[in-house]
Amino acid sequence: MDDQFEEFGRESRNLRLGLCTDGINPFGVPVFDAYRQETFTLRAMIYCTINDFPAYGNLSDHVTKGYKACPICENDTKAIHLEKCNKKVYMSTRVFLPLSHPYRRLRKAFDGKLEHRPAHIPLTGKQVYEQTLYCIDLMHVEKNVFDSLIGTLLNIPGKTKDGKNARDDMVKLGIRPELEVVKKGKRDYLPPACYTLSKKEKRVLCRSLHGVKVPHGYSSNIQRLVSMKDLKLIGLKSHDCHTLMQEILPIAIRVIDPGKLDSLQAQVVFTLCELEMYFSPSFFDIMVHLVVHLVREVKLCCPVYLRYMYPFERNMGDLKGYVRNRSRPEGSIIEGYLSDEVLGYCTENLAELEMVGLPTPRHDEDRRKGKGTIGCRVITLSPEKLDQAYLYILQQCAEVHPYLEDHMETIRLENPGKGEKVIRDEHNHTFIKWFQKKVTDQLRHAPHDVTDVINMLAFGPNANVISYEVYDINGYCFYTERKDNTSTMQNSGVSLEASGLHFASAKDNRPQHAKMSYYGVIEDIFELDFNEFRVPVFHCKWMEISKGVKMDDLGYTSVNFGKLGHHDEPFIMASQATQVFYMSDPSEKSWSVVIQGKRHGIAVSDLVPDETEFNEVDEIPTFAMYQNTPVSVDDLTEHYLRDDHNEGEWDTPK
Repeated sequence: MDDQFEEFGRESRNLRLGLCTDGINPFGVPVFDAYRQETFTLRAMIYCTINDFPAYGNLSDHVTKGYKACPICENDTKAIHLEKCNKKVYMSTRVFLPLSHPYRRLRKAFDGKLEHRPAHIPLTGKQVYEQTLYCIDLMHVEKNVFDSLIGTLLNIPGKTKDGKNARDDMVKLGIRPELEVVKKGKRDYLPPACYTLSKKEKRVLCRSLHGVKVPHGYSSNIQRLVSMKDLKLIGLKSHDCHTLMQEILPIAIRVIDPGKLDSLQAQVVFTLCELEMYFSPSFFDIMVHLVVHLVREVKLCCPVYLRYMYPFERNMGDLKGYVRNRSRPEGSIIEGYLSDEVLGYCTENLAELEMVGLPTPRHDEDRRKGKGTIGCRVITLSPEKLDQAYLYILQQCAEVHPYLEDHMETIRLENPGKGEKVIRDEHNHTFIKWFQKKVTDQLRHAPHDVTDVINMLAFGPNANVISYEVYDINGYCFYTERKDNTSTMQNSGVSLEASGLHFASAKDNRPQHAKMSYYGVIEDIFELDFNEFRVPVFHCKWMEISKGVKMDDLGYTSVNFGKLGHHDEPFIMASQATQVFYMSDPSEKSWSVVIQGKRHGIAVSDLVPDETEFNEVDEIPTFAMYQNTPVSVDDLTEHYLRDDHNEGEWDTPK
């Protein structure tokens, strides 16, 4: 190696990396498992490599620059050179469309040519088996695509793909003449393209992102990434781009259904073709082109969360943190890693002992069961609020259900001919006193039939309750709205999925039994004291289901904080709450989009007894709920030039 690469060989401290496979053979080697006390045959397989795109080329010996930069398309990669921008771009996404697709017959909307070429045929299973899989890393593709997209929309210097050179290249390609640079004196004027945002629109977009407050541990503080003065995003890390792409901006794939991967691939190709129709050619660098192949890699290499670089980058950061002596980084890393291994081994063997000098994990087993952390004080609840919370707790207790059914039947017999809503209202007004009297009679005549829980519940809660501003439970950290208003995070959003009878109006005699999702904001957090145990409850203000909650065509749920309802049932048990947060909708100022929060310190085994039955995805919908866009077959002049504002860009020649 040193003889072949003389410049590399002259520096003895250069790293020479190799794959060590000594002792590993296709037939495996016998290895003793000390834990199970058995011998098994150990085999090894190089599954795939994970790296950024330049390292992809270095490791696989594939060219990742120039005309054949795509490692999937290989020799069939279609690229053109932009003279003014001095870069290669990849705009032939139409080859991935079906041969009968109308977009293949459009000229003016694309590069002025018809597209008859078929798509590149991927390698067969045998060909793939003969090669090592070099995965396209989603993390770096995601960051580069996001930087290009948001940089072009906000015209961020150094990141925008639009400019004088990009416009001049379009002239040379003979496309979109209406976007040609206009000479005005000594300055050049770039007419506003269809993707050029006005200053007002930039301010709306930045204000929307600047107003985002996410729950504890969800992501970094997005507000710090937005410069309202310069109207741009600054200091974006890879995970920030990931959060904005997949959660905040509705332009990314989130939920994967293997049965829908083929349609997902068609949607990706169609979306890129739509972008080619409007964005300048300089936007379509190799990272944008690689998006075409991400669905194929999901089929071959499993979902991306098992192979993207976020955990490895995080681990590399930990290894760098071990370095204390910069002249001996390798030794420092070894010593630091060894210390962690020893401490981890000791911790496992001393797990039952109380730790000294170490902070308690925020979401340990005790806190998952429920624990108030900030703002503890004792207050006296009003009789009305106390009865509302007391009634809700009784309705949610399984041991009280026979009493609930008995009381409902009694009311129906006493009120023949009355509607179901009238009976329900009477039940809610009278059940507490009836229940206490019923249990008192049972204690007098048959005390052995009354359990300790029923006995404590019948006595009722103490009017003096413990109030908190922050409460940890089920892996969530909940705030009251008051605490949220003084915090950079948003932890007061809550949702509840409940099933029951739903009435269309007060005169509705045919209520529907359905499961509904309710959305609200926590106003107060209480712990009700029943002497032997305490029950944490949230006092919330809820959005009216019929007027204050809606779902759009893409499946996004929005709420209107001006449309409140359910005032007679403001309480829920803390254990039932699911955390959400709300992001204001720039298109409708009175509405906010609901986004699911994230749990911390929760394993699948904590949620369901059988992990194989767990199939819960608490995520916002994305292009999985893709809406088919009508495809125009008319090759007419598209509206590449904006006529609703004239805020183009000025360029002064140097």
